[in-house]
Amino acid sequence: MKTNQKRFGDKLKFLRKALLIISISLVFAPAVMSQRGGSFYLEPSVAITSRWIANQAIYGNGELPYVTSFGPYGGFRTYYFASSDIGMNYGIGYRKMGQNYEGEEKGANAKRKVTLDYVQIPLLGMFALADREYPTWFSIGPQVCFLAKANQYFTREPGGESMAKPEYLPEGDTNTYQWYKPFDLMIVMEFNKMFRFNKTPRLTMNYTLESGFGLLDINGNAYRIPNYRKVYGPSHNMYFGFRIGIMYRAVR
Repeated sequence: MKTNQKRFGDKLKFLRKALLIISISLVFAPAVMSQRGGSFYLEPSVAITSRWIANQAIYGNGELPYVTSFGPYGGFRTYYFASSDIGMNYGIGYRKMGQNYEGEEKGANAKRKVTLDYVQIPLLGMFALADREYPTWFSIGPQVCFLAKANQYFTREPGGESMAKPEYLPEGDTNTYQWYKPFDLMIVMEFNKMFRFNKTPRLTMNYTLESGFGLLDINGNAYRIPNYRKVYGPSHNMYFGFRIGIMYRAVR
């Protein structure tokens, strides 16, 4: 039987292979795409997003009110436009997701912060909406997410009723990587607005409204614990935010 350390090592090897594959794709894609015509762009980008976990998992304890939470993103995208009407983009990035909670838990005020860091690999189709000079695009497609880090911070003031399952809510920071699935699959939708620089025609500013919703239950099998009503509901990653990047035209 595999130990937790062995399982973690296997997951890490799988993640490294995935990163190697996407890195090789980024290197060879310009040459392949250029033979088919169209244009090819490279783009470093950063973002700030509102991050959520739909359906709180608190392992049989009293649920806490949601608090709006934000997280950063940094990554690298490639864009290929076969024509002025259709294209695609893919890449790799690192995003901080999760959810913050704060409020009364069975008569005592408590705070809980769940932080989930993912390496994300999107593959999106792009469709032109309007304006050829400053184009607007709608992008949609899947995004594979590999869990890199998971942490829970919890604190609760004295008083109130005793917690039903205190072993899942220890005081302070807890490494909770084993509590979650090592990967997620999201559906991503974006609106891209692009502005070319007149003096540097190879560069384009790209403003993006982005959103993603996880299709899979992120909780590990051993941590799918019913709530105090004896009902279990799957938890899903979500985010909404704003991304900005500078596109460099590598091939035309």
